[in-house]
Amino acid sequence: MLFKLKACVVVATLLLVFDDASTPRNQARRAIVIDERFSALREFPDVGAKVKQRLRRGRVVWVTETRRSRDGHEFVRAAVSRRTSGWIASIAIVSRGRKSDARRLIELIEQTADDFVKIRLARICADEFRATPFAPAALAMLAQGAERSAERLTVASRKRSGGNDDFAIANDISLDRFSRIGVRFKAIDGKLVYDGAAWREIARLYPRSAEAYFLPPNSSTR
Repeated sequence: MLFKLKACVVVATLLLVFDDASTPRNQARRAIVIDERFSALREFPDVGAKVKQRLRRGRVVWVTETRRSRDGHEFVRAAVSRRTSGWIASIAIVSRGRKSDARRLIELIEQTADDFVKIRLARICADEFRATPFAPAALAMLAQGAERSAERLTVASRKRSGGNDDFAIANDISLDRFSRIGVRFKAIDGKLVYDGAAWREIARLYPRSAEAYFLPPNSSTR
């Protein structure tokens, strides 16, 4: 009963979002923000338009219209809440089921130097494009980014804790943001180690993918 009530609330909210966007409901499509460099929500489709807010990476929006600005840049009208909609550069978002969007997202992941951002984008790619070859590739990049992060986080957490105590290292504040996006580390002998969840996901969901042939030992069980 509670589940049905929650479902009704979600549906009602989405209908209000579509109504607020003044667009037929069946034309709206779900999209997710991937690039904060271009994610300004503007009053009209032009780079010079007033910014209402900057949308964060991972924010879900509902696209209801596409237009090009006078200088040729593509913008989409996006509803972000019951009362808020605006125009955002189409390059800032991706939509499930669009192969070109998946390819663009993979390229963005490859170009991103910050491992935390890389991990965040890889998780979005793996979730939004599960039925494509891009998903296992994204998971592999997620795992590799997490393993590199473990080395850097070990150094920082040791400094803050003043030693090699596993309990102190595993509770370091620097791990909080990784935990919030589902990436977890274990402290073993004074060193942080990625728990290997993305490797196991590849083994479970994409056993015939190219990435599955390069899984670390015991990745299906560790």
